[in-house]
Amino acid sequence: MQNKASGVVTAFDVLKHLLKVNPEIYSLRFVVYEESPNWRDLPEATKERNPRLALKQDLRPRLLKDFERQKILHGSLSSFQRGLYEEQLVGITSIVTVNGNRTAHIPMMDFACPTSPKNLATLEALLKESGQCSGFILQSGRSYHFYGTQLLLETAWRVFMGRCLLMEGFTDYRYVGHQLVEGRCVLRISTSHLKPRLPLVVRQF
Repeated sequence: MQNKASGVVTAFDVLKHLLKVNPEIYSLRFVVYEESPNWRDLPEATKERNPRLALKQDLRPRLLKDFERQKILHGSLSSFQRGLYEEQLVGITSIVTVNGNRTAHIPMMDFACPTSPKNLATLEALLKESGQCSGFILQSGRSYHFYGTQLLLETAWRVFMGRCLLMEGFTDYRYVGHQLVEGRCVLRISTSHLKPRLPLVVRQF
């Protein structure tokens, strides 16, 4: 494990680090949603009976909530999470509010390749080639999550998403499609019954 930023271990730690290196961030936006099997996990018979499910990301509504930077740095997010139901998950969205009431994106991506030293090294190389000079790769369970440290405006974010889509064999293309439709990325930062593993940092560059 490579961990240059002292104390950066979980996704929560990554978010605090992003706030510290981007002092212009005023608030982060989080999403609360209930766990459910994704399209790939559904039985083939279910997919055949209802192919429209392929276009849905969640069967239940999502709750969005903004937290100001100081509240996050002082632990309000942890208190908020403790008040949720067992089956609920917390995710971070890529959209942030910066000074002047403007918005930007954290570069974020959900990968679908198996975890291995070779794939981890390749992901770092691909992300750097895509224009990401610094960031964190976290092992999420079956694969990896990525957070870049340099904020992107809308056009640059869409270019980043397109470049990630070209990483054939590594990117979860369904994730990219859903996030482009929503206009924001979302990555899980908590655990639940179906997602018992907390995403942990395995590479910083």
